[in-house]
Amino acid sequence: MAKVRKIVFIVLSIIFLFVIFRMLKGENSPRQVSSIRTQAVITSIISTENTTTPKEDVELRMYQQVSGIRTQAVITSIISTENTTTPKEDVELRMYQRAQLRRDVCQNLTVKPPMPKVGGAAIQVLERQKFVYCEIPKCASTTMKEVLLKLTGNYSLDKKFTWDDFHNVNKFYKIIQRYPPKDRPKILTEYTTFLFVRHPFNRLVSLYKNKLELITKKSDLVPNATQPTFKEFISYILTLEPGKWNTHFRPMYYLCDLCNIDYDIIGHVETMDDDLDYVLEKLGAKFRMEHTCRTARSCTNATESNILLKYFDTLDLEQVLKLHQIYSLDLQILGFSTRDIFPKLSQLI
Repeated sequence: MAKVRKIVFIVLSIIFLFVIFRMLKGENSPRQVSSIRTQAVITSIISTENTTTPKEDVELRMYQQVSGIRTQAVITSIISTENTTTPKEDVELRMYQRAQLRRDVCQNLTVKPPMPKVGGAAIQVLERQKFVYCEIPKCASTTMKEVLLKLTGNYSLDKKFTWDDFHNVNKFYKIIQRYPPKDRPKILTEYTTFLFVRHPFNRLVSLYKNKLELITKKSDLVPNATQPTFKEFISYILTLEPGKWNTHFRPMYYLCDLCNIDYDIIGHVETMDDDLDYVLEKLGAKFRMEHTCRTARSCTNATESNILLKYFDTLDLEQVLKLHQIYSLDLQILGFSTRDIFPKLSQLI
């Protein structure tokens, strides 16, 4: 019996020493195993994002130049799975990512197209709030006119505004070009700059539906045409030189000088509900706006994609490719894609 006990003691001692040795060596503790798995997922993400094909489109290449932003967001999600975020924090992160994407894409542009004169009439300076807002037609511009008028305190919060009221915006706010040239850089640096944008193709469809489709009188958008088809509307746009683009369909890059003004807040019509609330809070507004998206849900990605396809199906492939070229900077800088809408398009660019 004594011999058995001695053997058991020796075996247990060996096991104990082996465990101590493994612990000192630090092999695969639960935390390390988790870290190894996380690293494997991260490596997989990075390698996937860096996979390219010979026919890769320009937009995708620009996305890859800033893939670190998206990768970091996914890494953060993996590592911080136990941390929950609030809707407000989600919007904050989204705004940061959009602003950083704009900076990175602009910085990596090897050739920047010449800038026509910036549409200064669309860049409003809100001195009391220390904000600068660039207005883009068909990107919640009517809603923002209401916001600007309500912020003056001269209108009741429940007032139903008319187009005549909107003409008063310039009575309360200066445009950037009305300031001395030496003061403009300081304003754009010290004030919070923001704008609302939209997928450029959705913007074209919205413009057509609102200004041309059901209008029986002639419009300066398409001279000498009454109720043109969407195809005729696009055909007309494609005949114009950049300097003759109407502000309603001029690329957002040119309208708001996207690579020379460092925008802090970039709201999307596609996420208008949250983005508008975020901007109102930053402006210190004591009211809330009922944008169309909030009530009718007409600005969701799924809804807009269905509407977009209805109109774009009437176009020739060559027309779509030319539109993609015209609005390529909007797509790249603002993070919009055409791949989900036109899967075959990326193979042709």
